Amino acid sequence: LASQKANSLLGELKKQRDIKKLAADHGLQVEETGWFVRSEPEIAKIGVLQEIRPGGIPISSHQPVADRIYSQRASLYLFAFKEGQAADMERFEKEKSQLHAQVLAAKRRMALQKFIDGLKAKAKIAVPARSLEES
Repeated sequence: LASQKANSLLGELKKQRDIKKLAADHGLQVEETGWFVRSEPEIAKIGVLQEIRPGGIPISSHQPVADRIYSQRASLYLFAFKEGQAADMERFEKEKSQLHAQVLAAKRRMALQKFIDGLKAKAKIAVPARSLEES
């Protein structure tokens, strides 16, 4: 029932695009998440959405309303784009080498883990029968 109502509200929101007015018309409250980084695993005030990462929610100034409802536990979420914030290129240039080192370290860890998993898959463990006998 809640899912049907949420989908109905989503349809209305796509038409009128004013989430605050829509919420007021239906006696609901709008909560803003505040800024969040699209590459982070969680969204402020919501947490981790099992269905999708924040960067996967298709909202922008060109498409201000998400194309579907998202759910988590007993909650349903409608996402609407308020405003975007451009990347801080000056900060990026300062942190570029550190970010590069982090990516390189992550790739090395993944390569090592893949190598270890391959060794484990090929490994054969032989337990001599006499070591299993009771003494």
